[in-house]
Amino acid sequence: ALNILAARRTTRLAAMMPGFFDRVRQLLAVGNSLSVAFTRAVQSAQPELAEFFAPTLRRIGNGAGLAESIQQSTEDIELVEMRLFAAAIATNMRFGGPLTQALGNLVTHLRKRAAMARELRADTAQIRASAWVLGLLPLLVAGLIIAQSRDYAHWFLSHSAGHKMLAYCVVSQAIGALLMRRIVRMAF
Repeated sequence: ALNILAARRTTRLAAMMPGFFDRVRQLLAVGNSLSVAFTRAVQSAQPELAEFFAPTLRRIGNGAGLAESIQQSTEDIELVEMRLFAAAIATNMRFGGPLTQALGNLVTHLRKRAAMARELRADTAQIRASAWVLGLLPLLVAGLIIAQSRDYAHWFLSHSAGHKMLAYCVVSQAIGALLMRRIVRMAF
């Protein structure tokens, strides 16, 4: 349950990152330093995002470097968006150049990636629906058989051959569910 909640929180944070990075870029474009732009963007961010970046702001406030603090935040969470942001800042700190352009490109890339993910999810909706039907159909048929003929269902529970058949059914159903999940789940 904790893994599911953590994955949902990570997904929500990932969805908020492009807007946050764009806000940092806008604040840089009007003349703020990177640390001031980052701090102001965090202060005006959604509460969940502000809570995530609170330790980073504390580290910066205690004298740590911005790039190191953001790198630490990147290590705290498995987000590709944060890794790209940290790499852009570290590269800019080391080699210089316009960070606004790099952040603009990052935001554009992340928004295109999110649009592709939404399109892929829409394109695979029929496959996911088929997977649910194929997964639930044997359970429905088993329920109907139990309702129609209790003696037939009782045979599966009382005889050793019935136990073997039930075990085969459960294992086959589990393997099929895992394979369908693997087919439907696409990561890029």
